[in-house]
Amino acid sequence: MNKRFSYLLLGFLIILSLISFMNSSFFAIKDLEVVSSGLVPPDAYIPQDKLLGSNIFHIDRGNLIEKAYEHPQIRSVDIRRSLPGTIVYLVEERKPLAFIKAEHYYLVDREAYIIKRTENLERLSVPVVQMGEDFSVDPGGAIKCKEINEILHLLDLLGQSVLQGLVQVNLKNGDIVIHTEHDGLIYLGDLYSPEELAKILRTFFSEAEQEGWQLEYLDLRYEGRPVYRIKNE
Repeated sequence: MNKRFSYLLLGFLIILSLISFMNSSFFAIKDLEVVSSGLVPPDAYIPQDKLLGSNIFHIDRGNLIEKAYEHPQIRSVDIRRSLPGTIVYLVEERKPLAFIKAEHYYLVDREAYIIKRTENLERLSVPVVQMGEDFSVDPGGAIKCKEINEILHLLDLLGQSVLQGLVQVNLKNGDIVIHTEHDGLIYLGDLYSPEELAKILRTFFSEAEQEGWQLEYLDLRYEGRPVYRIKNE
């Protein structure tokens, strides 16, 4: 009986020691590590003043994740503990793809989620999609519009090398016209899928860059070979 009691007492003391050790300063959070693309500064969604110095076992992961999602540019986030004192944020940010121009300017990602709403156009290397109607959507919400989603899907397929040469996309009565940086015009029809359009435009822009062309117009509304004109021909 005494032997059994001794074992129980020893086990109890070990548990108390373990609990005391886990709550000691050895497990105080000393470092915050962020794995992301760097589009959003970490202090915009991480409460560093509340985390640093806190016990790593006492943090509320759910609350911290919820806090991070309050930032409209955060697409996904996970938080992990790295013992003894490091918190690791794994963050995927929404990458700006275009401005939607309606009553306001809406900076959106490829899924039409609003990153920012502003009155003035900012200097970003993304095109402006011109719309005639406004949207009652706050930053963090998504614009529900079939035409906009189709345009954003195409822009996302084009890649950065082509996007930086585009200035504006006009959508009117179902017709899409793209304005390039040198006042060129690209007319899109409904003959091609977004994937086919992206392939044609990537090839054309690559050749234009190699040959030093400046586009006057490119018309993809008709069957057969694309119709185009080069300014310096």
